Amino acid sequence: MMKKTKLLLITVILVLSVFLSTGCRIEYGSEYPDLCSATWVNLPGVSGCSFNGEISYAPTVLVLETDKEGRTLFFYQEDRNPYWHILIIQKSDDERVYYYPDDCYLSYPKGEDYWSVMSEEVDVKDMVHNLISDEELSAFKELNDWDQPINDEKCESTDLVTRKAEGKNNPSEARLEDYALAYYESRDIYIHPKNMNLARSSRYITCDSYGRELYLIESWVENYSIKSETTYYYNLLMVIMPDGSCDTSTIIQVDNPHECRDAVKQIKLDNNWNTPIN
Repeated sequence: MMKKTKLLLITVILVLSVFLSTGCRIEYGSEYPDLCSATWVNLPGVSGCSFNGEISYAPTVLVLETDKEGRTLFFYQEDRNPYWHILIIQKSDDERVYYYPDDCYLSYPKGEDYWSVMSEEVDVKDMVHNLISDEELSAFKELNDWDQPINDEKCESTDLVTRKAEGKNNPSEARLEDYALAYYESRDIYIHPKNMNLARSSRYITCDSYGRELYLIESWVENYSIKSETTYYYNLLMVIMPDGSCDTSTIIQVDNPHECRDAVKQIKLDNNWNTPIN
């Protein structure tokens, strides 16, 4: 009996070790691959999973409503992400999901009482109706042609995935730092030679039909001086071309990666998004 107990304990420990070591390799979007896939390529500030300490798990996704053409209005949130999100997809099939780029979502700050709210039994649909007014919801639906025939010409699409995708252009950290440095120098922002975190982290967001890729770069600029040492945190949007190059004159600094819709639209426009590359 003692040997069986020890064997069971060892088995449980091994299973837990494998589970905890997988991190973000878990298929977080397996329940709603179409809804998660559309979210991950439209929202720069999401990571694709929730975190509690070092343990990661699936985001919260809830279907709120569908229209007569099959569009889906849904709720999305990640723990440790300071915003809730409401999105609309136009349609999906076995391989791809279709949406109106950059206009398919609304984002709202969670507020300081987020954890106390989530610790209670919360009706998410009621919470959403408290977040968004009827007028705002109607305008959002109208923007996405709710109850109208699907307009394929306005749609973009992405592959269905169950984990947030990584870019194919694969820019190195050193190259991203060079691009960030060129951006700062063009704006007369002094960068001390000791700075080592100009591309502290990078997050792939989405790509166009010709291989351009949009990234969000977290950049730490440390101000070394005799009197003080201060770190400034910047978020930079940059487009990486298929050959790994970047037009640094188009890089945009955003104050809040969760509220940068206009900046995303602008950087796509500046980089001739979804047009053939000469």
